[in-house]
Amino acid sequence: MTNNKYFLVPACGGSGNSFITCALSLSLFSRGEYKCLIVDASHGFSFIDYLCCLDQDAVMAYDDFLEGNCELDDIIYKTSIDNIDVLPSSTELTKPRRFKQLGKIIEFLSEYYDYVFIDTPSAPAACAMAKSTKNPKAIITTLPFPHAMTNCPQIVDLLYDNGFSDVRYILNCFKKNLFFNNDLVQNIDELTDYLKAQLLGVIPFDDYISDIPLKRLYLKDILDDINSENIKSKKSAIAEINRIACRLEGYENIFVKL
Repeated sequence: MTNNKYFLVPACGGSGNSFITCALSLSLFSRGEYKCLIVDASHGFSFIDYLCCLDQDAVMAYDDFLEGNCELDDIIYKTSIDNIDVLPSSTELTKPRRFKQLGKIIEFLSEYYDYVFIDTPSAPAACAMAKSTKNPKAIITTLPFPHAMTNCPQIVDLLYDNGFSDVRYILNCFKKNLFFNNDLVQNIDELTDYLKAQLLGVIPFDDYISDIPLKRLYLKDILDDINSENIKSKKSAIAEINRIACRLEGYENIFVKL
């Protein structure tokens, strides 16, 4: 097992954190049948619950395990895809100590997976969990708007100060004519300098993501699209997710001009 732990940290609301968390797991599975764990560290019913077809009222979560109501195996759920498991969210994650306890669970489970992707609600929550893990890495998800990127430099500093070994960012919902028409930055290089972190990927604006609930798409449907040669050849969100997964494996590939 390669034992890679990536904490996905939203710089703002609506950054696509949950979708990117799941999609990266699917793409890496597609590329090499890696064993992946999706950890939902949000509060209550989430987009990940929807994608994985989990009934929040019927599943056991980490607070059940921590309170001695079940075994650890009972809170790891198999998805419809081999080698991809999910650790559902907990209603108790509003308590700071729960994040630290969850970090210990993540560190223990990471020995059994090639990749663990943690969908976090905030940078402080990610830092609380990371204190109990070895060699944590962070991916900041943000949108191409000044209000969404203003706090990113502070988030980068906070993550490094709390033990993260690597911090990179993904720019989601990118529109070139909209992005460069602002006073914050004028190009991607300036954004990288401003954010004080390396760019991992630029996901173009794509109705595909927002249409997922409307079209009733689930993990298996998204995996089918990831494997589709037609989508791979386009400048789409799924195509860029595949390129980002390739970069996480350590391969360099060319950023597509959007």
